[in-house]
Amino acid sequence: MKYAWCFALAFGTLFSATPAQGQLRVEVDREHVTVRDVAAGDKVAIVGVVQEFPGDTMHVRTPFLIGEDEDRDGEVSLGATASVRSTLLRGGFVAVELSSGRNAIGMSEGTRRNIGTSARAVVTDERTPQPYAVTLRAREATIMFVRPGAGAWRQVIRDGGSSDGDGRGNGLLVIEPASFVRATDVSSPPTTFQDGDLLAAINTTTREIQVIDVGALFAKALGEED
Repeated sequence: MKYAWCFALAFGTLFSATPAQGQLRVEVDREHVTVRDVAAGDKVAIVGVVQEFPGDTMHVRTPFLIGEDEDRDGEVSLGATASVRSTLLRGGFVAVELSSGRNAIGMSEGTRRNIGTSARAVVTDERTPQPYAVTLRAREATIMFVRPGAGAWRQVIRDGGSSDGDGRGNGLLVIEPASFVRATDVSSPPTTFQDGDLLAAINTTTREIQVIDVGALFAKALGEED
């Protein structure tokens, strides 16, 4: 199922990691981002970071889309519009299947796979003895929050801004679930994180991409894992 999109993708052949059996595949070519092996009829949330080069300048954009496999062919695809196909782009994308949480990262050809590792759990504060937030070392990030089987939410969090949980310009984003806005037909975000939640985070300055398993991150912070 193809969706019109306002960007073109990098020239060249497909480039994607070889997935393990049962995982999604994200393939990026000149004109499309295609998610394959989607459960028939399911929805997929896609977020990306794209470097756009119109002429001698560069713009960084973070497109976001909820796509549905309406024809049940196991694919969801974003397609570029003809008017911008001459623009050279470089980018990376994260796709998350909304029913299961299966996810994958795909890059345009010639784009380095830049995986972030700075996510940490905020373990305690006055409100609760359990983890309640995730931190990310960044000045700005576009983040997609997915609770498989429930919905997806999104937010652009800026250091020290209203969506930054600590409200301080300290180079550390504090990500709280209630700060997100809806991306699907689910109106309100959860008030707390839980096992199974996923965050697809893109640092808009460094273009680092990471998919954060919130439950695993919290378990590690609490010493339940090595």
